[in-house]
Amino acid sequence: MILRDAVNRLDIGAAPVGYPNDPFAFILYENAGYLIDDERRAALLHRLIALAPTAAALRDTPRAKLLAIAREGGMHPETRVDRWYETARITLDEARGDLLGTLRTLDPLKRRSLLGSYPTIGDPEADQIVLFCGIAPEPSGDSNVLRVLERLQLIPVIAYPQQYRLARELQRAAYGTDGAALRRAYNVLRAHGKNVCRRALPDREHCPIAASCAGTLTSMGLA
Repeated sequence: MILRDAVNRLDIGAAPVGYPNDPFAFILYENAGYLIDDERRAALLHRLIALAPTAAALRDTPRAKLLAIAREGGMHPETRVDRWYETARITLDEARGDLLGTLRTLDPLKRRSLLGSYPTIGDPEADQIVLFCGIAPEPSGDSNVLRVLERLQLIPVIAYPQQYRLARELQRAAYGTDGAALRRAYNVLRAHGKNVCRRALPDREHCPIAASCAGTLTSMGLA
């Protein structure tokens, strides 16, 4: 099964992830909570941005006000507040408060380097930011995306960094530089991984391609 065919068959019209289209907000979104769902994460980001819409405003916001929001995001609220302040500092120091504008001037390696200096932002998150903020059509994928591709036998079972690199190459070969198609593929594969092709107890009954997915059958002990 090729990637395009798999994405088309798995696309059941699920709502896309409501990622922010601004990289500063996206980084705050990534650091909004600990093991919480997308809806709760988005709600916390909305409160945070309403309180501190810019890096300068966030830097100057009293810690107690930020902590009140952070406590609603699960464990380790103090650490999250530290990460929010660090996000503001880096944006002001390295991007003069305009992260989006700065990223648009950088080549891919320098974009990744700058984004990688932020708390919790690795290569996959950096690529997501670049893709979903419309900076460049960079293929991406989280653990859900990679699990689906692995079970479809489109990428092998290998170490995560190598698996991620192959997943990017697979998407690039399928969609080229079509940013809209790359975003759609990411959303479809991620939704399928979260809701159906789960790591434990995949929901074969509601999988549109279960009969032809050897990886899912194997994970359930049926092959």
